[in-house]
Amino acid sequence: MATIKDIASKAQVSVCTVSRYLNGKIKIRPDTEARIQAAIKELGYIPNTVAKSLKTSTSQNVALVIPTINNSYFSEITAGIDAVLRKEKYALFIFQHYNKADVELQVIRKLIENRIAGAIFVGLPQGIGNYKAFQELNKNGIALVFANRTFEPGPYPLVFSDYREGGRQAAGHLLELGYKKIGIISGFKNHPESDNRLEGCLSRLKEGGVTVDPANIDYGCFDHELAGEIALRLAEQGVEAIFALSDLMAVGALKALEGKGIRIPEDIALIGFGNTLHARLCSPELTSIDIQSRQVGSKSAEVLLKLIKGKAVDLISILSTKLVRREST
Repeated sequence: MATIKDIASKAQVSVCTVSRYLNGKIKIRPDTEARIQAAIKELGYIPNTVAKSLKTSTSQNVALVIPTINNSYFSEITAGIDAVLRKEKYALFIFQHYNKADVELQVIRKLIENRIAGAIFVGLPQGIGNYKAFQELNKNGIALVFANRTFEPGPYPLVFSDYREGGRQAAGHLLELGYKKIGIISGFKNHPESDNRLEGCLSRLKEGGVTVDPANIDYGCFDHELAGEIALRLAEQGVEAIFALSDLMAVGALKALEGKGIRIPEDIALIGFGNTLHARLCSPELTSIDIQSRQVGSKSAEVLLKLIKGKAVDLISILSTKLVRREST
């Protein structure tokens, strides 16, 4: 592997000149720069960013901590984050916590060990109820942003979609279509991501004179197979429409219902949440609530970079939602 000494020898300049040039600390004559660049290309030199971060106590590495990569909702957030970071020449490292608090705690230790410059945490694992675990990150100079994780002001910047309003928009659509017997497939019980969507939906239905039977509310834990099982029970209970609090669960419901010969939307209308790729690829295409997932990602990255650079940021950034009607309602 080529070193700075090899570059200096090939370009016929001092090691100090090459080092300072690569770190952007000096301007050099065009002919000297051309020789250095030619040497870098010929020798295949790759800068050792780990060594640089150890020497300067800085890093160009950012971590994204998400529940899973196997969900287009998180993929879209990731794409938004990566687009912003690449422009600023930051590298993105992805960690999964699988909705498990103990796994996230292990990830936090890894972030400290690897001298990450900053981290974006998406989604809230079961069992995490306070900010204590994140204090160690701050003590080690690691900037933090929470995206669609928690919705109450706290010590760290929050970027999130207006889930409550999204729930209201879904309910409003069902009211406009005249549905009164409605089933809801929520995510996790007593969880802020689920609770905000559910509360928004129930409050809007109540305003429209519709009360949802508690027997018609169940928790699919953001799992498509479990959501399918719940959808079949709701169908047996005679619901006219189902609101699934994620597109992934809505697709699970769709497949299970159609597997039993239940037509969407002729027999049961169906709404998802997220407006992800899942909603656009299934048949019939899924009516869903657009929560600007990619924009949540890009905004989170922008806030994090400001923190890393020591700039002031807004502690709360809220992105709007909107109904996207397709074939399932």
